[in-house]
Amino acid sequence: MPSNDYELLDFGDWEKLERFGKHLVRRPSLYANKPRVLKELWNGAHLTFQAGQGGSGGQWTGTLPNNEPNSDSIGESIVADQVSTTKDWSIEISDATLQLKPTPIGHLGVFPEQQHNWQWFKRHLKPLAKKAQSTRPDKPLRALNLFAYTGGSTIALAKCGVQVVHLDGAANTIKWARRNASLSGVNDGIRWIAEDAMKFIRREIKRQNHYDIFVADPPSFGRGPKKEQWRISRDLPEMFDSIVDLMPNPIAVVVSCHTDGFNRFTMAEILRERFERFNDLPFGKFEELKLQLAATDGRNLDAGECVRWVSNNSIVQQRSTGPVSK
Repeated sequence: MPSNDYELLDFGDWEKLERFGKHLVRRPSLYANKPRVLKELWNGAHLTFQAGQGGSGGQWTGTLPNNEPNSDSIGESIVADQVSTTKDWSIEISDATLQLKPTPIGHLGVFPEQQHNWQWFKRHLKPLAKKAQSTRPDKPLRALNLFAYTGGSTIALAKCGVQVVHLDGAANTIKWARRNASLSGVNDGIRWIAEDAMKFIRREIKRQNHYDIFVADPPSFGRGPKKEQWRISRDLPEMFDSIVDLMPNPIAVVVSCHTDGFNRFTMAEILRERFERFNDLPFGKFEELKLQLAATDGRNLDAGECVRWVSNNSIVQQRSTGPVSK
């Protein structure tokens, strides 16, 4: 996947070595079960994350080179409980500008494997959004993006001409996403909501608010702003149930995850069962795929599971929809 500021340099022995801009980052990877290839590169990592026992948190070590051009000075040390002191750091990736910073759980603010979906949006949804703008200018395509994190998918959808409701359970992550949208030149057509995903879905159904596109990247476990609990094993089926009520005329569905027991085939089967509840079964194309990252030597590293569906109906239907609530 083309990107000037991101590369997977090597992986193996349960770790991956990535380049984000000019910074090399070494992190754990459950999928990197083969030997490393470019062993000489690993000692050059600027940052290394070591996961804690039982997968709870961890520790960053290392330093970031100073971001100023033509400077050999060293940036601030990175520790997990002081991530707010990290120097400003952003990358260009798939038409977006995303600000990065190390977090206490080993994330940086971007999941590069999602570039596959961002390019898919561009191929499949941008033409439909353009058609909608010409045939129903007062009703542009609308997407609901759940567990939307720092906004990569939201930005990609907005750049296709889609109006987006961006929902995440953490207010500080919403702030981060808004910053990314501004850096990426996307300032209109996005509603930002910090709320529990299932609570929001139930309210939207009650208010009869409708969407054309449904996007989600749910975690195995999460918490809403009022300590509501999300468990994928319990809540994913209900989330898929909601699609019938939220999307009476669905255009596209994209759901990815990284949880054992919910592979792409399981998610596709659940989604197909829900689609059978439509009075008129929507015709479309299902894709079940592994999200992968391509290393510089051509090897692929698994990075998640994904199911995608897009309607075969090339004509965006005229219909009445309720307003998207704030």
